[in-house]
Amino acid sequence: MNKGDPSVVLYHKFIISGFVSYKDWGRHPSLLKKLTGLKSLSGSKLYYSYYDYMDAFEKVLLYQNKNFDHSWLLMFDKKFFGQIPTWFPKWWEMFGPIHKDYPPLVQRTIAPVTRSQSSLDSVQIVGKSSKELKDLAQQLLLQSEGLQSQEKGSPASSEASANFDPNDPLF
Repeated sequence: MNKGDPSVVLYHKFIISGFVSYKDWGRHPSLLKKLTGLKSLSGSKLYYSYYDYMDAFEKVLLYQNKNFDHSWLLMFDKKFFGQIPTWFPKWWEMFGPIHKDYPPLVQRTIAPVTRSQSSLDSVQIVGKSSKELKDLAQQLLLQSEGLQSQEKGSPASSEASANFDPNDPLF
């Protein structure tokens, strides 16, 4: 909560402890099940399908407070060793890390990597110690510097700079 305004929620934790798989659902994914323990505002029972369950993962993260500064901490429970459903990587892709928050050299290093791969790398980083993350950042910086020096000497680089037009909005 915001100390200045207790009605404003600043962040939520989203800890994934497991998934309900299609197999666990036990029936066709469009068939409804009763949501136990919860009722609608009118007091009626709530029903949902497996598709609603998947959709809830996406929609829950759309929550925003009135100041539009709400954030989420997403993590897997340390005891989680279950199967990850096939739809989860797409979900992670949508809500995964924000690369603009990385230092510029790290951004340039990971830019050529596909978004899927960088997201998978981020999943593997979860739970690493601070020292391991600093070592990883250092390795990425060294790799970035190496790539920059290789690019400067390449024929493609000199050809591209010869065609560079600072007034061209597409460059």
